[in-house]
Amino acid sequence: MSASVLPGLLLLLSVAGCTDRSNQDTKQENPETTNQEVSVEALAGEIDSANRYPSTVLVVAQEPVSGKSFKGCSGALLSPRWVLTAGHCVCPQRPAPVLGDGNGRIIEATTCAASATIKVLSYLPMTQGEPSEVRTTRHQGKVHAHPELKLLLDAGGGIVSSHADLALVFLEIPVKDAPSPPALAKTEVTPGEPITVVGHGHDELRGSMGGDRRFSTTRVVKRAESGGERVVFEQPNRNVYKGESGGPCLRETPQGQELAGISSRSLGREPSCIGTHAFQGWILERMQSTP
Repeated sequence: MSASVLPGLLLLLSVAGCTDRSNQDTKQENPETTNQEVSVEALAGEIDSANRYPSTVLVVAQEPVSGKSFKGCSGALLSPRWVLTAGHCVCPQRPAPVLGDGNGRIIEATTCAASATIKVLSYLPMTQGEPSEVRTTRHQGKVHAHPELKLLLDAGGGIVSSHADLALVFLEIPVKDAPSPPALAKTEVTPGEPITVVGHGHDELRGSMGGDRRFSTTRVVKRAESGGERVVFEQPNRNVYKGESGGPCLRETPQGQELAGISSRSLGREPSCIGTHAFQGWILERMQSTP
């Protein structure tokens, strides 16, 4: 090889080597971001593109006076005209002294929204490897909170007490071709039992409410308080979908899905569900007495 060719060859090899290292450095610069995205996706749950849980809907409540939307949650469609959600999804908080804490908050049935918008979402089959398209229909409804609804929160957002944190929404126009709803659970869930939590909720790590319907299988850990209505379930990363409430907590059985609870992940310091078994009388009575 001549001396005149050697410098050029060395330069070419040097440039090629720099390019490869640059690509490697770029991949290594943000390993935490990549890992975090994978972790968030895994923890947030799987997108329900196969429509396994089509009765899970979006619920957006309107303020009683202004009519402005104040909170986005999920809900469970129990019939073509009735949606069950968490009471705190449709009833705003207001200041209240709690156990000597002047910065406490209270949620009661007397301050709930009068109406809410329900969005029913279904995924269309994928074509040629493209992401699933989504079909959404909107429905207006009247809010019927449980008359005994009452929650007390401390200054840090911890739940001091919780009772009857449920609300029904009666739709003005029935949902056309409404999906089959889950059956109401015949028994309460118990510690160690697996449950499936479904929702469209807010993801605090991403800082948005993406709207995708996601589900994840987890396990009941304990009752939130002795003899209480809420059960705590496993969720390794508390910030993922922490803001999501109102969606169903389902028991999967050979006979099908049973509605065992309603998610209350947006409240308190532990991810929890409000057990629905104790309130089946109110739910059925309310649904049978159509407004």
